[in-house]
Amino acid sequence: MEALENITKDDTHFKDWLSGQPDKDKCLTDNYIDISQSLELKGFEDFLEKRRNKLKTELQKLLK
Repeated sequence: MEALENITKDDTHFKDWLSGQPDKDKCLTDNYIDISQSLELKGFEDFLEKRRNKLKTELQKLLK
């Protein structure tokens, strides 16, 4: 996420911020979030695990 985007999002619930984005799928993909992933609090542990795995995979690619 670019610095200006992060400042703009600051105190906004992610789901609300995302709904205002012109390309939601790109925002999710750019932030290593599966586009089919639930953004509800009850699915947070699943969200966290999937995002952690995506980030880990990307970091491993960079370190090779």
